[in-house]
This record gives sequence, structure tokens and C-alpha cells, in this order.
Amino acid sequence: MGDVKDRLGYVEQNLQTFEDHVLKELESLKKAVMGQHELHTRFMELFANLQEQLDVVKVGVEEMRQETVMCKRAIAGGAVVTHSPRDAKELDNFIWHMERYFEGASITDEKAKVRTATLYLTDTATLWWRRKHNDIEKGLCTIDTWNVFKKEIKRQFYPENVTYEARKKLRELKHKSSIHDYVKDNTLEEHVEHLKTVFEVLRENELYVKWEKCSFAKEEVHFLGHIIKGGTLWMDKEKVKVIKEWEAPTKVSELRSFLGLANYYRRFIKGYSAKVAPLMDLLKKGKTWEWSKRCQSAFEGLKEAVTEEPVLALPDHTRVFELQTDASDFAIRGVLMQGGIQ
Repeated sequence: MGDVKDRLGYVEQNLQTFEDHVLKELESLKKAVMGQHELHTRFMELFANLQEQLDVVKVGVEEMRQETVMCKRAIAGGAVVTHSPRDAKELDNFIWHMERYFEGASITDEKAKVRTATLYLTDTATLWWRRKHNDIEKGLCTIDTWNVFKKEIKRQFYPENVTYEARKKLRELKHKSSIHDYVKDNTLEEHVEHLKTVFEVLRENELYVKWEKCSFAKEEVHFLGHIIKGGTLWMDKEKVKVIKEWEAPTKVSELRSFLGLANYYRRFIKGYSAKVAPLMDLLKKGKTWEWSKRCQSAFEGLKEAVTEEPVLALPDHTRVFELQTDASDFAIRGVLMQGGIQ
């Protein structure tokens, strides 16, 4: 590796020396020609031709210099080489590391990104790129942006059944002492044992959980806008505060937003349907917007019912459940009770 770096440095130095030499010779020639009046016109034409050729050489030298810099970056390291087997995890990691490398090396040109990424391909991935490169030279395809490169390499090496495999691994978490998303235990010792079982399955299947989204040995849990603690279910205080401070709506879209949030907590509000009826009438198709005193009263009553922060008891599966029902010509209603607690 050190020998390659030395050779690249030597090439870069010689390119600069060559460019300086050509410029110096042209300047000498120009001075000599200017001294010969009768040959001035002819030599100026020759000089113009030489200048054009020099511009071409400059472009070539700059391209070679860029290639040299790219090779140096590759030798310096930073990205992760990929063999690109049909492994979704390895391919995703390769793409992620390359994008971080582009940021660190300040590579913004799309073609430069593609050329740089190909320097880190090995084994079957290299063979794939050689075949693609031949197709590009023949005009059969074009891979000149990083997004196109990602699409093509994924098409070649990404497992077609990656979604199925991921779901299969998640299914293996079932019946491992606990539910998917939370661990419910009676004692701390049981809690620790169940956590070990779940983590072992995660490790075996190379699945990951986000640490900041995990909590352990908690007696109170915030879950989907609710607070679960001590066998009871509470409304989220932040959501209750939002409802309490909600100003009276002035149009249908505002009313619909308010009812969407309030409806989420309808289980906590006794007689919710009756309380919200005047407001629901305003949402009917063809109904003219008219915020009456009845609507204002219903709005304030609904807010008050929510801000009372009623508490629901979670079911106790060791006790008997009771179902009370009633029906009329147009509706049916049921209440699930347990020992007098609804």
C-alpha cells in the first residue's frame, strides 16, 4: 500500500513538472517570434494552434490529477469494502458508510461518487461492475449518478425475499414470555428473566431496538396517548392540556381536528355521543356553518369532561365479567362490566 502511495505521488509531481515545462517553452517561443516582424503572422498562427493543444493537455492533466486524488482518498480509507453477497444488511451498511464518506471527503460530484464507490467493491461485486462498465462503454446503459448506482447494485445483490425474512425473524419473537412491544411481569426477577429471553432472540436474529425508546422496570408507561400505571388507564396530560386550551373553531376543518382528538378519548367520557351531537351536526354534508350557543355549550362541556381526567380500570382476568345490553328499533348498546366497575 505504501509503494502505491509513493508511485501516485511521483505521478502527480511529474504531471505538474510537465505542465510547467510546456508553459515555459511556449513563453520563450512567443518572445522569439515577437522579435521577428516578418514571421510574426505565421508564428502567431502556430502559437494559436499550440495554445489549443495546450488547453487539451491541461484538461487531460486535470482529469489525471483528479483520478490521483481519488486514489489517494481510497488508500487513506474511511469507507467499508463490500463483497456484496446477497445480504441486505451488508449492502445497506456499505451504502450508508459510502454516503458518510462522501460527506467527510466533500465529494459532491455525482460521477465522482460513482467512481469512488467502485474502488471499494471486491469479489463478485467487482465482476458485476466490470460487466456494467462494459455495457456503459457500449452505450447499453448509463450509471452516472449515485442514486442510479444504488438502484442498480440493489437490483443485483439485494435479496428479493428480504421483507419475508425480516417478518420471519420478527415472528420468532412471539410467545417468548412476553408480547412484542412490552414486557409485563409480576416481579422484578420475572421481569429480568423475560428481558433476557427477548434479548437472546433479538441477538440470534440480528435485530435491533432503539435504546432511547426502551424503558425497563417502570411502574408507569406512556403508550399511544395514554398513561398505564397501577392497573389503571389515564389520559396523557399533554393531550388533555391541548384540549383544554383549544379555542372555539371558526370553520369545519378546525372543528374536525378538535373532534378527532376528543374522539380518541371517548371511552373516558360518559355519554360522549350525546355531548358531541350538536358538533357532529355541523360536519354533515350540505350543512351551513353556524356556531350557535348550543354548539358553544357542547364544545365547552366536552372540554370540561376531558379535563376532569377520569380514570379507567384495566380488566382483571381473575374476576368475572358481566355484559349488559339494550336495544331499540334503530340501535343496540352494550356495556362490559366487572364487579360493578365499567
